[in-house]
Amino acid sequence: MNTEWSLDVYYKGYDDPAFAEDLKLFEDRAAGLETALNKAGTQDDRTGLVTVLHAMEDYTSVMRKVAEFVFLRESVDTTDGRTKDYIGRINKIDASTAKANTAICKY
Repeated sequence: MNTEWSLDVYYKGYDDPAFAEDLKLFEDRAAGLETALNKAGTQDDRTGLVTVLHAMEDYTSVMRKVAEFVFLRESVDTTDGRTKDYIGRINKIDASTAKANTAICKY
């Protein structure tokens, strides 16, 4: 029986190029929420709703993967400075979407 678990299904580690790419994508998609909201404002209700839902789906899918990886790493070692730095970065990116998320939820 294997008593150790691996996060390799997410990334091989913080130095994995895929992690860096997804972190950048997470930032881009966070910014994209505001863009989608502005675009939706110029569209009819149905099209606008589809626009914001796609943007939310794109944002959430990459955010979950990055955040799950980092928070699972934290669950193994709560003293790892690099993990704490990434948690701060994730929280900052997510907080930057508050205005757009609120507006989208009212949409």
